[in-house]
Amino acid sequence: MTVSRAIYVLTLTQSRSGILKAAFTVLLVVLALLPNISALTHTFPLPKTLAQSPPSGPVLDGTGTAMGQCGSQGGYVCELLTTTQTNDVVMAIATCENDYGIQYYCDQDPNSVKDTSGLSFSLHGSYCYNNTTVGRSSCVWDYYAVAPFALNNDNLTGYFNPTLMHRLFAFAVSGADMNDIFDPDLPQGRHCPYMDQQSPYTCTLNFTTSQTASSSEFLFVTIPDDDAPTCSENGIPPSQGWSLLQSDGGNTEIDYQVADVLNQQSYALTCPSNSDPLVEVADGIRGPVDTSVGGSLVPVNKLMLIVRYVILGLAVAPVIVLATVVNRRSKKSKEYLDT
Repeated sequence: MTVSRAIYVLTLTQSRSGILKAAFTVLLVVLALLPNISALTHTFPLPKTLAQSPPSGPVLDGTGTAMGQCGSQGGYVCELLTTTQTNDVVMAIATCENDYGIQYYCDQDPNSVKDTSGLSFSLHGSYCYNNTTVGRSSCVWDYYAVAPFALNNDNLTGYFNPTLMHRLFAFAVSGADMNDIFDPDLPQGRHCPYMDQQSPYTCTLNFTTSQTASSSEFLFVTIPDDDAPTCSENGIPPSQGWSLLQSDGGNTEIDYQVADVLNQQSYALTCPSNSDPLVEVADGIRGPVDTSVGGSLVPVNKLMLIVRYVILGLAVAPVIVLATVVNRRSKKSKEYLDT
């Protein structure tokens, strides 16, 4: 073989090697960008042709009618509740307040809730605050039961110590996730400046929900106050999204919203100063989880994992092909050189 042909073969081999190195460099750049893409955690809707209708969220299915003091002795508080759906989550919210300066506190005595339909009520959570210096105390107890049938004037009765002021509020929520009813990060509560005689009395409860697979939750906040206009009447900021669920007109109110907890986990409720709020307690009932194939929401991080491997495949394939071609031609060049 002549010297000029040998130089030509060597130059061609080096050129192909440079192309191969450049291809691998591009591949490394692509792979370096992929972790940043896969770190995304938002969700996006699938195309309508692929998505199925998501299950309906939790909705209010009835609120109780107050009957005030009932029974043969003081301490009984009753509400009548009628619902339209089966498998409702029935909430019985009990509250207590003592702001009269007496040294007797809301959390010193047990309480219970029963009804006339044979439901079994359990305590989901509670929040109490006592200021022993000024003699103020307030508690909220969240009782619940599951009603396998619709209720008709079900009489819910709470028994409490008659020394202090107690209230009972009943409501029902349909469309809950019966496998996991409550948000695992709730209830959350706080006491308000009024309990410590610190003005202004404006009180804001900031709370967070869990990052659940459910797309919505029925959130509710219970607020005992000192015989004053309700927080809703005085003006909860509209941007916070709350609506009045129940109120006795001056001692306790419950506000609620059906929230998109899939995309937002931080919430707040601000009660104005002239409502004299004592404590605020938030709780949440989870909506159903879409377990169907091709559900309507897909986490972007999972999608990005798929995209990552697709991009990886598209990037690797040409490199493999190029490497194969270069290798074959190099062999032919070597054979030619040997001859």
